[in-house]
Amino acid sequence: MSIAFARVLLLVFPVIAAIAGESAPALAPTFSEQVDASLIKFEKAIAKEVLPIQRLLDKWRNDRRRTALNEVAASLKKTEGGDRIYLAWAVLGANPKHKTAREVFAKLGVAVPIDEKGRPVDGAKVPACSDRALIDKVANLSAPPFDAVARQVDDDTPGVKPYVKRQKAALDQLKKELLTLAQAAGDPSSVASLHTMLAFYHPRAPEVAQYWQSQSKPIPRNRTWFNPIDRYLLDHGLAGIDCLRSKSQEGTSFGGDGTKAVPLNGVASWRFLEYLGNCRVEAVLSAQAGQQPVFAIVNDDGHGATLTLDGKRLIVSHAGGESNPLAEFQLDQDFAAVPLPLSLEVRGRAVRVAVSGLTVGTCELPKAYAYIQVRVDGRGAQAQQLRLRFLADLPEAPIDDEPAIAAKEPEPAPTEPWRDERGRQLEQTVTFIFADQSFDEVAAVLSQVSGVSFTLDAKAEALKDLPVSLNGSDIKLQTALEWLTRLTDIEFVQTDAGVTCTWNG
Repeated sequence: MSIAFARVLLLVFPVIAAIAGESAPALAPTFSEQVDASLIKFEKAIAKEVLPIQRLLDKWRNDRRRTALNEVAASLKKTEGGDRIYLAWAVLGANPKHKTAREVFAKLGVAVPIDEKGRPVDGAKVPACSDRALIDKVANLSAPPFDAVARQVDDDTPGVKPYVKRQKAALDQLKKELLTLAQAAGDPSSVASLHTMLAFYHPRAPEVAQYWQSQSKPIPRNRTWFNPIDRYLLDHGLAGIDCLRSKSQEGTSFGGDGTKAVPLNGVASWRFLEYLGNCRVEAVLSAQAGQQPVFAIVNDDGHGATLTLDGKRLIVSHAGGESNPLAEFQLDQDFAAVPLPLSLEVRGRAVRVAVSGLTVGTCELPKAYAYIQVRVDGRGAQAQQLRLRFLADLPEAPIDDEPAIAAKEPEPAPTEPWRDERGRQLEQTVTFIFADQSFDEVAAVLSQVSGVSFTLDAKAEALKDLPVSLNGSDIKLQTALEWLTRLTDIEFVQTDAGVTCTWNG
């Protein structure tokens, strides 16, 4: 038999066998494919179970926002004087096309401070308000109190209780499957990678602690899994830290209950559950002359945004950077006369400062950071509220009086020639060991072992020093990237130049 004929026979034999009613033996799934199958099965099941709860929360959020807007709009019709301008401004912040609110400014011959697309007009001066009842109504436009959210997702709520039981059962089953795979795995690298993933879903499981103790290593410092209800709250600005009720890293406990003011003495800080790209400090406080309380949102190295209240002046600075202020905003409001809401918000580089629920100014940091803690030097100021709110990547859309028109499905984009090549590259198998290596080192190693160019965009640069622990032995590159996304919250986007790493924190 010639070599050429033998090659042809090898190519056509599977077809002949299929015609004869036989099939070629399927390859057994690899270790990483078995692990991945268990993870995907678990996540799909949980996503299906939680969907009805997420829909209920969507409805509750939308109904609450409209109710809050209607209450402020009703107060607008009854209020006169300067507070009427304050309420009209607040209504336009939630619904820029609100007719009654826009008429308030037109009748006074004053330029409307917000255009119909929700963009602030340059030079508009934020009005003061000392009526705490009106201020509280305006505050409800942006976000509900944490207590109200907790009542919606309490484990004993009829819609939530059965889900909690099913989630626990699914997590237990996942742990059982992963431990079974660990026992069957042959090489130590595979066992280590499996226990890394197990630590993501079950960080407090005794099996996780026992394994890493046996390796004389700490449990990997990656992210941990959030159940989808908590993740929903984090992604929609409904969760955070009540700093008056939560003990600080320094052991400080202020003990406020939201009804009476407590003194903010000394420096206190609270660490977040995970790195954030967007968050907001929300306080209701009074400060006498000379107290100058300071609020900061910073990363591990102390870099970020700082807000100082100095009488009727707000000063924004770059924490860990130059001493010169980034911006200063003069106020009509007097924090010495009455407790007022004050907030410091960061979204990447963008910084926004608000008083009584209205924006008084914005500025930008030199770069975006991966924020991980809020730090407060109260200097004796009195606070009725002090909390840190986790924010979604984008602010909530304005409330519109008109029903939304469903957008047309976009035309499918033509397939670029490079996508086929990238798909083949991501199917290749790679082997690696990452032990507390920084993410930028991880990207460099992936480039080296795969031949694909991995680059970090500006958002991912904020997490370039994030420690990563994960082993992979003959694992598909695509699967490795999916595991890394779980552990780091960094996504991998295919481009014509390679793969871009981006962070949606």
